[in-house]
Amino acid sequence: MTKKLILILCEPRTGSNLLCEAMESYVDLQCINEFYLSPHINLYVKENQIPDDLPHKRLTQQQQDKLFALLDVEDGDYFNLLVNIYKQPVESLVELYNATDKTLVVKIMHKHFKDLSLDKLIDLPFVEVIVLDRSNKLEEYVSHRKAIEFDKWYNADTSDLKITVDIDKFLERKHTSLDWYKQIRSMLSNKQYLELNYEKDLQQFDQNEFCKMFDSWLLKIGVNIEKTKHKMKFFKKQNNSPVENSILNYDDIVNKLNT
Repeated sequence: MTKKLILILCEPRTGSNLLCEAMESYVDLQCINEFYLSPHINLYVKENQIPDDLPHKRLTQQQQDKLFALLDVEDGDYFNLLVNIYKQPVESLVELYNATDKTLVVKIMHKHFKDLSLDKLIDLPFVEVIVLDRSNKLEEYVSHRKAIEFDKWYNADTSDLKITVDIDKFLERKHTSLDWYKQIRSMLSNKQYLELNYEKDLQQFDQNEFCKMFDSWLLKIGVNIEKTKHKMKFFKKQNNSPVENSILNYDDIVNKLNT
């Protein structure tokens, strides 16, 4: 079995956090979730208030040492580590991979993939890819808008929260999303990538069934499928009501989509 770098290419609200936790079921996978965060992190947190659950803080000492050295950042200065990762995005991730004993799993959002020109990663021989998509783009959009407007990103029931949807912005977002996934699939035509769909593979999540499906792909790419004793804790669907209950102007949206 060989060490790989697995990229999860996705968009917000497609079940990526659930997928990352599910992958903790495997002994030889280390999933750090999001490696690329905003280069303008100072707009969101102060320099001395980096959250304790930052994935980079949970890296091994060897991994941290390599990143701090590569990016010429003082040990423990996670604020500037995040800023400098954006300056050398490909080199930073490859250095992290080289310093990792297991197969490394990293989530990459659409925006980061585009803004940082991360398509260069796909051609590396040790890189494998999971494409994570969601069929219902309106539900995806509404879920993302709720998270932004109410600052509720995970493990929070948002069923009773309602928003107004700007139909033009939604349609623009939907068009951009469909185009990006089409481009990604074309880029990956020569790879044994795994395609997962939120509604089909994650919405009604079952850990045993997931592992059966995932084992098959891991074996194809030469990754060990030995299991841990991990039991899922993260799974909590945030919106448990029909999408029409979350949209204040739902009738207007339907009328415009049908014209």
